[in-house]
Amino acid sequence: MHHRKLFRFFHRIHHKSHTPTPWAAYSFAPPEAVVEAGVLPLVALVLPMHELTAFLFVTHMIIRNVIGHAGIELFPKWWLRVPLLRWITTTTHHDLHHSTARYNYGLYFTWWDRLFSTEHPEYRSRFEAVTTGRCTTNKDLNEIPFFQNDRST
Repeated sequence: MHHRKLFRFFHRIHHKSHTPTPWAAYSFAPPEAVVEAGVLPLVALVLPMHELTAFLFVTHMIIRNVIGHAGIELFPKWWLRVPLLRWITTTTHHDLHHSTARYNYGLYFTWWDRLFSTEHPEYRSRFEAVTTGRCTTNKDLNEIPFFQNDRST
């Protein structure tokens, strides 16, 4: 969806939310909505799946999407200090993705961004700024000078 040739047609509407809210989680262009809605049925055709598994997956997807687009950090300040938890993306992680469109492509896990060197270089310091009260919400990060310089859209 972030490929240069696909972005405008599929994903641009979603990224009009530079500082997302939970409503932005499902703000899709029709082609993206078709792709998003088609993933689970296609997987179910290939892999046998119990109805409860599908329900739990969709529920998890909705919750994580809303958390990722919450606009306020919901994770505690110690989250990134625990090795088993830091691979789960935080609200700040995805908020940085929306503000720059150049980093943090993973919605659920940080390991993809680490593997491909696309994790925002200031992610940890910005998470700390939000969780320690230097900023009250991710929207307040717009007031930090180095955050403003990242905007490319």
